[in-house]
Amino acid sequence: MAPLSIGHYLARAIPNCHATCYPNEGHDLSKHMEEMLKTLAEGE
Repeated sequence: MAPLSIGHYLARAIPNCHATCYPNEGHDLSKHMEEMLKTLAEGE
């Protein structure tokens, strides 16, 4: 388990990275899969 602060740190450290955080969500983000794949396909 990693704290959210690590995710924020990595988002700042990785060039062209855009992090999206979903409040009250854990590691199972399957209900957001369509949105995530669309974002990747658009090259954002």
